[in-house]
Amino acid sequence: MRSRLNTAVLRGGFFYDENGKSLGEKYYAYRAVTVNQSPITINGAKFYKLAAYIKVTNISGQGRVLKRNAYIYSTSKKRTTHNCAWKLYKGFIGSPYKKYPLGYWVAPNGVKPVVKHYLGKAQNMTNCGLPAIKDKLINSHLVVAWVGMFDGISNHAITLTGYHGKTIYYNDPWTGTKRKIKQEIFATHWALDAHRALSY
Repeated sequence: MRSRLNTAVLRGGFFYDENGKSLGEKYYAYRAVTVNQSPITINGAKFYKLAAYIKVTNISGQGRVLKRNAYIYSTSKKRTTHNCAWKLYKGFIGSPYKKYPLGYWVAPNGVKPVVKHYLGKAQNMTNCGLPAIKDKLINSHLVVAWVGMFDGISNHAITLTGYHGKTIYYNDPWTGTKRKIKQEIFATHWALDAHRALSY
């Protein structure tokens, strides 16, 4: 029996049969699903097996990393203007044309110039370790941490606001709430998104 993966659908689409033909039945984004962990290739496209098949890119996303600096566009032709704050830098992953892009929205180096613009400094803390994050928090510096498989979302960013003992406090933009999490549980989710973090 194949190992199972609990994940969230990042982009809506249709179910497919074993020949890769659409069944005409829709599924919707942000729905939790359980799939066989190993994708199946049908006619050159990858699918996850449910009761029917689902394309890999609809669950795993298809990340894109910038090779040079770029701008965000509100449409395919109109560039947004906001004192260059909407300029993208190397490290951006995803689609700049979609409100909810596939995969990651930004990596720490992609948003670091924006933080530096508004706060005067920024520090990529990816792989820095929990003691370094706690040092930032004890000095009243917020830390944005990227976490995986969190709140039913494959990847997510939360703002760490403080800690007490083995409990970390954070703001969750997805739910709009102030919450807390045990340090060891946070560490597990943080590891699932490559220990990415950003502070100042």
